[in-house]
Amino acid sequence: GIVTVLTGITGTMFGGWIIDKLGGSNYTSSKAVFVMSLITFPGALVCFITDNKIIFFFCVVIGEFLMFAISSPISGMTLSLVPSWNRSFAMSYQIFCIHFFGDMLSPIIVGYIS
Repeated sequence: GIVTVLTGITGTMFGGWIIDKLGGSNYTSSKAVFVMSLITFPGALVCFITDNKIIFFFCVVIGEFLMFAISSPISGMTLSLVPSWNRSFAMSYQIFCIHFFGDMLSPIIVGYIS
């Protein structure tokens, strides 16, 4: 609920701000996405193995923040790599894929693992 809304707003703004500060090229965007993904992975792993609710919540907040921060550079790279006449389709396809793999398949996979 509220954690997702707040981390979504602040994370997306942070991701855009970081890319602006780093110069905004596709190379710097891809490096930022890589670094934020590397930081997110250990926290996500801790979420699965901890019994402490505070540590779990902290890792979820940081993980969600960084995952939303990644969305700005990825969208920027998509828009810069696609011809202008095809950008709306590229963005809609990107959003579809994010929701297909994140919202539809992940609960099935997590349910199977647990």
